[in-house]
Amino acid sequence: MDSCYWLNRSLTVLPGSSVASPGASLSTERRPAQHRESPSMGVIDFFTLLLVIAAGFQVGLQVAGIDMTGYAFGRYEGIVFVLMGLSAVWQLARQKF
Repeated sequence: MDSCYWLNRSLTVLPGSSVASPGASLSTERRPAQHRESPSMGVIDFFTLLLVIAAGFQVGLQVAGIDMTGYAFGRYEGIVFVLMGLSAVWQLARQKF
């Protein structure tokens, strides 16, 4: 038996397959360009995520009869609720389904 039998067998090309040079990519398909977001989008996403989490805590504490937003923000409570709602819409719109 030839000493290179196993080496030759492992290099056998099957019908329908292609052989590429060692430095070449095996895939010939073009990948779509990665969409890079601006750094400010990460800041907006983080801030809106914090507001959505705070809204969840607010709902949980309201069940227990505690008004966290009223205590923390007083007369600006309505504005904070609007920001929480807009944050939830923002986070939902940014989801990739």
